[in-house]
Amino acid sequence: MDQMNEAPDKPTPVDIEPSGANSQLVHMRGDIDIATMDDLEHALSGLDDGGSVIVDLSEVNFMDSSGIALLLRLNRTADSLLIRDPTPAVRLVIEATGLAEVLRMTP
Repeated sequence: MDQMNEAPDKPTPVDIEPSGANSQLVHMRGDIDIATMDDLEHALSGLDDGGSVIVDLSEVNFMDSSGIALLLRLNRTADSLLIRDPTPAVRLVIEATGLAEVLRMTP
């Protein structure tokens, strides 16, 4: 049996909760990369279409291009998107890709 293809049981690295009228808070944690993308996509499929989405990245250790693509999809489908409290590593990725001009962020 190939153990590299087995994913250990772990909690989904995202929580979604209402945050006021027509607004949702998405709290992500851990790594946002190709390995966690299936879990994240599944969890985020429960987001309401439109409305405001606040994405809290204060507990994200690492983000690769999969995470950037995910944020861009959220930005396209939400009425408004706010990235809240990105860690220095995540902020660096967003700024290095030139997306700080596209994605609104709080410190």
